[in-house]
Amino acid sequence: MLELAVVLVITGTIAAVAVPRIGDFHTRARVQSLAESVRRANMKIVDEWAAEGEFPDTPDAAWFAQGEPQHTLLAGESGVEVVDDRSKEHPDPLIWASGADPWWYNAANGLFRARVPAQASQGATLALYNYVNGTNVLVQAGGEKGSSLLDPADLDGSLGIDGDGEGDLMRVIRK
Repeated sequence: MLELAVVLVITGTIAAVAVPRIGDFHTRARVQSLAESVRRANMKIVDEWAAEGEFPDTPDAAWFAQGEPQHTLLAGESGVEVVDDRSKEHPDPLIWASGADPWWYNAANGLFRARVPAQASQGATLALYNYVNGTNVLVQAGGEKGSSLLDPADLDGSLGIDGDGEGDLMRVIRK
C-alpha cells in the first residue's frame, strides 16, 4: 500500500510539472507560426517588388503556406485591412479587437503586419507585436508622436489566449 501511495505521489508531481509545460509548448508554437506567416508574406512582397518594380495592390493567397493567412492567435478570425499610405508602417491600433481585421497590409510601402490580442500590460502587448512582426515599435499611447497604437482601454486582458485571463504570451515565449 505504501508503494502505491509513493507511485501516486510521483505520478501526480510529474503531471503537475508536465501539463503546464505542454500548454506552453503549444502556445509557443502558435506564436512562432504567426511570426513565420508574417515573415513569409513580407519575403513574397519583396520578391514581387523586385520582379515588378512596385508593391502588389492586395495580398495574394500564394504568400501563405495554407493558401490564405491563418492567424494562429486569433482562431477563426480572417481578413486583411489594406491601406495605401506611405507614412504608415504599423496598423493603428496594433491590438486586434472584435470586428477588426487581424492582418494589415500597406500597399504604398509593401508592409505586412499581424495585429495581436491584448496582453496583461502595454509592455507585454508591444513585446508580442514586435516579436511576431519582427519590428521594434517603441511608441505607445501618449507617446511623443501622439500615437494611439496601443489604446489602454483595450488592455484589460480579456483577449488573452492562455486561458487564465492574463494573456501574457511573452512569459511563455521567454521560457
